[in-house]
Amino acid sequence: MICRLCGSDDVSVVFQGDIRSGGAHTASDEKAKVYRCHACSVEFLTTDVELEDSEYWDKKEDSFSKEKIYEKYDGEQLKWLERIGLNTFRDKVVLDFGCGHGTFLDLVSTISKKTFGVEKDKDLFLEFYEDKPYEIFETLADIEDDSIDLLVSFDVIEHLSKPIDVLSEIHRVLKKEAVIYIGVPNQNDFLKEIEESYLPFYYHKSHLFYHDIASLRYILDKAGLSYKDSSFLHKYNIYNMINWLKQNRATGNPEKKHPFDGGHDTMFKSYVEEKGIASHILIKASKR
Repeated sequence: MICRLCGSDDVSVVFQGDIRSGGAHTASDEKAKVYRCHACSVEFLTTDVELEDSEYWDKKEDSFSKEKIYEKYDGEQLKWLERIGLNTFRDKVVLDFGCGHGTFLDLVSTISKKTFGVEKDKDLFLEFYEDKPYEIFETLADIEDDSIDLLVSFDVIEHLSKPIDVLSEIHRVLKKEAVIYIGVPNQNDFLKEIEESYLPFYYHKSHLFYHDIASLRYILDKAGLSYKDSSFLHKYNIYNMINWLKQNRATGNPEKKHPFDGGHDTMFKSYVEEKGIASHILIKASKR
């Protein structure tokens, strides 16, 4: 076996077994094997198959209910926005790559100069884009060279079979010294170490790569992009961890209650983010 990202043969198996194929309570119909590359630091699935268009979304039970989508994704996108800073988007030409239902664009479109999205499954979400002040394209090929000031991409890069090729195309559409923010699940998520039942949930049929900062820096460099900074974001509250330890299953973000109130939850999230063991990584980079 060689690394599907860098081609090195210095790899080892880190997981073998059932993995998730869709939403929180789904399982695939086949065993999976996950390798770690000791050269570029990425973890990867052996498969070359990306879930086709509607297949991925069809496996997520809330994908086409507006009420459920906004209830779930508004909060998630707001976390990314708070981490980056709303003023970062002021008067910028912004592109959201893999924009899904457009919930992040909803948040920044009124402050940005122009807003665009790229979503290969655009036809699935037309209802969500109606009467919105942004334009959605199906591919990066529809975006002009050197036209984007600021690009974001959240929970997308891990799905791509050829992330370096995509980032190279992103490089093309960026203006000189334009900035990009990429958010992905963290390979070093602490729950992987303390709860074995979390592993079949963490590893996902549509997540072809599992990144840490080193592997993200590798793909950025290969695409001609300069790493600037990184931080960590934990999307889940303290009761999510407690329920994994008690129930061995995903329960989302259960309501906080005594004895762990909002203050305890903030301290918990701050700790795992500071230690780099939070659920997600946020990388900042720029065009060379």
